[in-house]
Amino acid sequence: MADLKIKGDTLNELHHTFATIAKRMDRAGRSMKGADSEVVGAWTLIKQVQDFADEWDYGIEQLGKHADGAAQMLRKIAKDFDGLERELEAALQPKGKGGS
Repeated sequence: MADLKIKGDTLNELHHTFATIAKRMDRAGRSMKGADSEVVGAWTLIKQVQDFADEWDYGIEQLGKHADGAAQMLRKIAKDFDGLERELEAALQPKGKGGS
């Protein structure tokens, strides 16, 4: 039987990463959208750069949604494991001292 171990610090770091990824990716997306696509020259290339920026923006939005969902699930996992740990600790405590 395998032991399941949850390291609180690792779980908290993972939660922080997922909770902040949307903001970090959004900054990159705004930077991409704010770029002057006309500097590339030819109209077809300008259109491709603009299309890429739009797709990037949509992809970043989707990643942000999924990252937020992952962060919420990680928080729930941590909360559930904390509860299980307390239950296990209580179950392992000796029952009353001094008979029934």
